[in-house]
Amino acid sequence: MNAKGATDKMETKIEISPCATVDYHTKKVHAREGFTLIEILITSAITVIVAGGAYGCLRAAISTQSMVNERMDNMQTARSVIRLITEDLRATTPMLGESEFLGLDRIIKNAEGDNIDFATKNYSYSRPGEADFCEVSYFVTSSDVEGELILMRRRDPTPDTKPIEGGQIEMIARGLRYLKFEYYDGAEWYDDWGSTDNIKPDQDSLLLPGNLYGIPSAVRISLSFAKPSDNPGQTIRTRQPGSKQEAPANLQTIVFIHASTKADSKNSQGGSEI
Repeated sequence: MNAKGATDKMETKIEISPCATVDYHTKKVHAREGFTLIEILITSAITVIVAGGAYGCLRAAISTQSMVNERMDNMQTARSVIRLITEDLRATTPMLGESEFLGLDRIIKNAEGDNIDFATKNYSYSRPGEADFCEVSYFVTSSDVEGELILMRRRDPTPDTKPIEGGQIEMIARGLRYLKFEYYDGAEWYDDWGSTDNIKPDQDSLLLPGNLYGIPSAVRISLSFAKPSDNPGQTIRTRQPGSKQEAPANLQTIVFIHASTKADSKNSQGGSEI
């Protein structure tokens, strides 16, 4: 055997693959660590599931916060309206016209939309010729939004014998669902109050219904507010429970009237309490 042949036999041929490393000192081949295709697919699936769950939680939190904010806005509006009407009613004084106090039961757009007319001392005159009280009317008008009503107030600081006319009209609030007034005469609750027939209490007044004359002992106010839907095809009354837009604020209160002409007469006759 010649020297060249011996050298060829002593040489070791080592093939290096892309996924292997070679230690040239020990001539050992080490496999490179990595992920298999199945491992990558499983990891991707888990990542998608976790991300989807996180997105669902985030979306639910945003929707809940939006509904809470809307409900707070509606509740704040309802409380402000209740407070405004209450302050006027507590300072009620007789009107100068044929009736001292008027309340009309009305239905607008299939919802309660009552009217109430009275005079109140909850007013500070600022111009010559104005009295120390004013005529006040609260009434409801329809809106161009389906299911929405608008609360209006009329004030006239120059009272006369036509107490439901004149004065200035202002919008109090939008988004009203219904407004209901009920009147208490010391014994019963009525849906309306007063008459335009100039009925005055006399010796035969005990034979008349208690809601035809005078000022009621108390007024019960029931109202509801809800923000109109942003979807033109969805109305306030057709929202699905639990939907993003379902956040009405319903309030009810009873206002006792200090100037009532009913309390003394009913109590002297043994009238019932509220």
